Amino acid sequence: YPHQLQLKSDIESGKRLGPTLYLAGPSFSGNTIESVEQVTERVIAQRDEGWDLLKVHPGLTLEEYEAMASTARQADMDFAGHVPAEVGLKRAMEAGQRTIDHLDGYLAYVDAMNREITQDELDLLVAMTLEHDVAVVPTQALWKTLIGAANPNKLKDYPEIQLVPTAVREGWLNYYNNPSSYFNQEQAQVQQENRQKLLHALHEGGAEIIFGTDAPQLFSVPGYSVHHEIRLMSEAGIPMADILRSATVAAGDYFSEQDTFGRVAAGHRADFILLKDNPLENPDTLRENLGVMVRGQWLSREAIDKKVEEIRAAYAQ
Repeated sequence: YPHQLQLKSDIESGKRLGPTLYLAGPSFSGNTIESVEQVTERVIAQRDEGWDLLKVHPGLTLEEYEAMASTARQADMDFAGHVPAEVGLKRAMEAGQRTIDHLDGYLAYVDAMNREITQDELDLLVAMTLEHDVAVVPTQALWKTLIGAANPNKLKDYPEIQLVPTAVREGWLNYYNNPSSYFNQEQAQVQQENRQKLLHALHEGGAEIIFGTDAPQLFSVPGYSVHHEIRLMSEAGIPMADILRSATVAAGDYFSEQDTFGRVAAGHRADFILLKDNPLENPDTLRENLGVMVRGQWLSREAIDKKVEEIRAAYAQ
């Protein structure tokens, strides 16, 4: 949304308290783009408005996607996100898409949406990823919900859904009555198993994995969503050290041309979490942090709990 640029500015200036924001501009999709001329103009406009990257959604034609990619390269703008069906995974990688989000297009490329993926297919997908030096942002927990592989009764019991507006919460609770286009109950379980196998193979093959949860969306509440994603990545066989790296070092490296963060090191922005135990030995300690440093400003556990309760009270109306 356009007002997000103001939100980013307010946080940078200290007018508002919040996370440091790097923003993708309004979506490039079949619903927003109607011509090659329009897509070209939109790239230049978003660069001039100050967006950090371009967000790709489904529905772009191959011609529109190619025009976007070409103009983005000339404008020194990264583009990332989904893989439109008419474009396909291979062409998106060849065009220089910076990340493939949600592992979109991977299973479709080898036609493994409704059957078990093979080792040869996994090897091919990993090789393509490495060849084109593309990173992936898996969002396993969210996608498990979107495709219908999650247990709706467990989702409803997430205590953090009380921290979103009532209308949003009700929409989430009604999702399984009015599912999205990604929802396919018959194929959900095999898709989820294939996605986990793919993530494992990408990690084992050395592909760059950047942590993400796509919050706020569908039972994915900012902050709390992190813990669900860690669980799914761990179940895919990724060691905790590598999961934490994907959320810190890898994320910082992605924005290395714009900022310096992601490590506890001289010259890096002072963003870190203070924990009671070693998360490599006790991952649950991440749920019980002692405080958070945000751009050098310390927030104690007490201050965080107080703010959370204010949010809970505001949305209990």
